[in-house]
Amino acid sequence: MTLYCRYTERCVLEAERCTVFAHNWQLACHSSQVKEPGQFRTVTVGQEPLIIVRDEKGRLHGHYNVCRHHAAIVERRDAGSATFFRCSYHGFEYALDGRLRKAMQLKGIKNFSAKSFGLVKAEVSVECALWGRLLLVDQRCRL
Repeated sequence: MTLYCRYTERCVLEAERCTVFAHNWQLACHSSQVKEPGQFRTVTVGQEPLIIVRDEKGRLHGHYNVCRHHAAIVERRDAGSATFFRCSYHGFEYALDGRLRKAMQLKGIKNFSAKSFGLVKAEVSVECALWGRLLLVDQRCRL
């Protein structure tokens, strides 16, 4: 077996995802792509769909792009500007900071707390790099 063949095996890829990439900062996008409040970018880091966004106060947030209700993708566009994100499945609405703003048809459900159902955060940091200002995400905090 050649060295090249070894690195194209699926088991090697999975091992690297778990041991290398899941425990290190990964490139999400360039900070110029989300420089204004409300600007967002959707990216996939590893196998995880993410939304990188600046909130109304200009703070950076990284969220897993998955609705907490039915695990549907929340934002389908690659990039754009938004004041909130809405899941197309049942209409759950999330603020730019990830808080659940509106949950359709869930009023009156016993023990339901909107505060507990915001988008799951990914750690986001802006790091300076030789090629400009790169936006990196850290997924170590994930379950």
